[in-house]
Amino acid sequence: DPGLVPALRSLTARQRTAVWLIHGCQWSYRAAAEAMGVSVTAVGTHASRALERLRSQLEVTADA
Repeated sequence: DPGLVPALRSLTARQRTAVWLIHGCQWSYRAAAEAMGVSVTAVGTHASRALERLRSQLEVTADA
């Protein structure tokens, strides 16, 4: 999708990192948390907010 790069750039650095580690690199939430120096809960929050924002910007519906 041509809008993916601008959408990724719109994320905060922590959101972008969480999404990349979890979904791009297939790391566990625990491994991502250790690498980022935050709690597993924080990684989940960053990833969840990032995915919500990406879906909104890329106009992805829940059933897609």
